[in-house]
Amino acid sequence: MRRDPRPAPRALLVILALVVIAAAGLGAGACGDLATEPLGDGRPRMEPAPRAPPVVGEGVVDDDGAPAPMGPPYPVILVHGFAGWEHIGGGGGYFYSVVDDYRAAGVDVTAPALPPYDSSERRAAVLARVVDDVLARTHKRKVHLIAHSQGGLDSRVLVTDLGYADRVASLVTISTPHRGTAVADIADIAPDGVLNPAGQLFAWLLGALGGTPPSEAAWLADTDVTATYDPDLAASIASLRTASASAFNAAHPDPLGLRLFSVAGVSNLLSTDQPECNDGLWGRTDDRDVVDAFFAASGAYLSNTDGGNPLDPTPNDGLVAVASARWGQFLGCIPADHADEIGQVADAGPALVSGFDHRAFYARLLSLHRELEALER
Repeated sequence: MRRDPRPAPRALLVILALVVIAAAGLGAGACGDLATEPLGDGRPRMEPAPRAPPVVGEGVVDDDGAPAPMGPPYPVILVHGFAGWEHIGGGGGYFYSVVDDYRAAGVDVTAPALPPYDSSERRAAVLARVVDDVLARTHKRKVHLIAHSQGGLDSRVLVTDLGYADRVASLVTISTPHRGTAVADIADIAPDGVLNPAGQLFAWLLGALGGTPPSEAAWLADTDVTATYDPDLAASIASLRTASASAFNAAHPDPLGLRLFSVAGVSNLLSTDQPECNDGLWGRTDDRDVVDAFFAASGAYLSNTDGGNPLDPTPNDGLVAVASARWGQFLGCIPADHADEIGQVADAGPALVSGFDHRAFYARLLSLHRELEALER
């Protein structure tokens, strides 16, 4: 049985607040490749989405008068997580190369930009507009959602609070902190002003990698920011805390009939052959991943949040534990850290140690979509 967590020394947690939370911007963040035109004036529209509007495309006809296609194959929307930079590593988008791969396979795919630092409720309102736009453009009944990290929480708000369950053919969450993450809990003890300097440091690192960080003004304060991104960093981090998860889950029960799946990453040289991974629908492997340097500290911290037993570390991807990522029907664990799961930074092929290939992983998700669609025919 796992023991209760041991309180870490305050100095260590402050250091982690400076380094670990800054690192969260890479794996859980970086705004997606803009596959759609900007909404309105280009700024995220934050007004609440209407509840359960009629199905878009109802009664639409083609030029020859025949009914427009309504059923599968359905479009895919890739939902990014915490933070928001474009083109990490010099190009390829947040879901690195996935948009290009899907389009080459004939898939209508959209990778929208949500508010980078905000609550899942406000991010979901923007996601709802994206779903509306995609359905109106394609005349389809539904979309598939593939959501990484906080994007999975946004998607759950979409199908519950905003009433979009009937327009979602499936939802796959990838290392979403459904039960929170102890990494976000570090923010509770961080001194005032720590988070934004940490963010500035990481923005500089992204710039060195060829990325485009938010403007300096956007980092000056957690609130009352008038820069383009208008971030609410505190709200975003609060939504990822373990203390917030129980209330969130109680307020957002999964709608009946929603096809909801989850995937969890395992890194820090832990095997994916873990008790927490054994019952996935995809089976298991014994592959091991070397965690990226950005997540070494946070991954080590998470490995010991179950009581600090080095012989029984908590499997995680550097930011989210497997137990927190499991939700709905569990597909299984993949040997990847929080950045590898989306092909970052600019992963061009399989990982040297684990052999994990994120492009093959997303191709497998596409096959899942086709299997689900076949059940509708």
